[in-house]
Amino acid sequence: GRAIVTALLVASLFLSAGAWLTGYADRIAVLARVFAFFFASLLGSRTLIYASARLLRRRGFDPRRVCVIGSWETAEELAKRFRSNPQWGLTVSYVGVGLRQQREFLRYPERAPLGLSLDQVLEREVLDEIIIALPPAEAADEGETIRTFEQYGVIGRLMFPSNPVAAERERLEAYCGEIAVPVGRKSGDEAALAVKRLVDLTLSTFALIVLAPLLALIAILVKLSSPGPVIFRQKRIGLNGRPFQMLKFRTMISNAADLLPTYAHRNIMAGPAFKDPNDPRITPIGRVLRRFSLDELPQLVNILKNEMSLVGPRPLPVHEAEQITGELRRRFRMKPGLTCFWQVSGRNEVRFSRWMSYDLEYVDRWSLWVDTKLILKTIPVVFTGRGAY
Repeated sequence: GRAIVTALLVASLFLSAGAWLTGYADRIAVLARVFAFFFASLLGSRTLIYASARLLRRRGFDPRRVCVIGSWETAEELAKRFRSNPQWGLTVSYVGVGLRQQREFLRYPERAPLGLSLDQVLEREVLDEIIIALPPAEAADEGETIRTFEQYGVIGRLMFPSNPVAAERERLEAYCGEIAVPVGRKSGDEAALAVKRLVDLTLSTFALIVLAPLLALIAILVKLSSPGPVIFRQKRIGLNGRPFQMLKFRTMISNAADLLPTYAHRNIMAGPAFKDPNDPRITPIGRVLRRFSLDELPQLVNILKNEMSLVGPRPLPVHEAEQITGELRRRFRMKPGLTCFWQVSGRNEVRFSRWMSYDLEYVDRWSLWVDTKLILKTIPVVFTGRGAY
């Protein structure tokens, strides 16, 4: 509760400060107060937040892809229940059948074999939750499966077909009309996650309105500086492996991707990411934009589209994300963001291994208060340009 209040107060403070700095205080400050009142009203009732989330999911927003470990018949029964309750926002996408040692994963409803192990499914497929729906005698042999959930940071649930044993009763939760025990990563506080999304929507909308003249000026400068499009689009990997087109102002020459193999030997970053402080592909205006992170501003649109958040692990290109394996895949269990621990800790001066450690730290420690502190720490980092090139 305290973290939610703090986050909302900071959001309102940003809105008011922006109104004062831009000279639109009369109109925008009123808007800020309206948003603050709206958020305060939401805080007064978690029921309203949950009702809003159910309504959005019923309309197809925030869909969650589920893998059922159990019989095909059990998966079909759960799929039917999910379709009858669209407010849950759940869809059966994969089914794991057979005993753990010989388990085969199938795509649902096609029943097409994936030919992948559980680890490979978690690394290569878009997956939000896993349900173990097995008889108790078989579920007792799933210790290694649960450890895999924990390693990858996936949300898992052990669903009981009947009354659970007494030892598990303290951890019980109601899940889709059944009794279940959460395993692996916790799903988090839905109210806090809803507030995080509301803050994202509010601040990104406000920023796009206030910064519109600056965005237009940057677009003109980019267009005049070198041939090529104003906006650079690249497929990145988002929440739980979802691909999306990330937007940036173009800071390199138009054929930069084709030249990457030529300059690969200049990479100073160990790991899959390419970093060169004197990359010759960067245009003069692009170097200025990168120094002050102005090239990232179009990602406010990605935030509006619910593909990114203000705070979260930076989204990786597909070829880099494919090289992230094992427990490091846990970084994809939170929506990617504009800023993160890596961003405020030196950015390109940070070793790749440390960068990944920062991302896992964020995922494991996430709260609204952590987001608030990271947003505040980002402001001086942007102005100093530390680690940006």
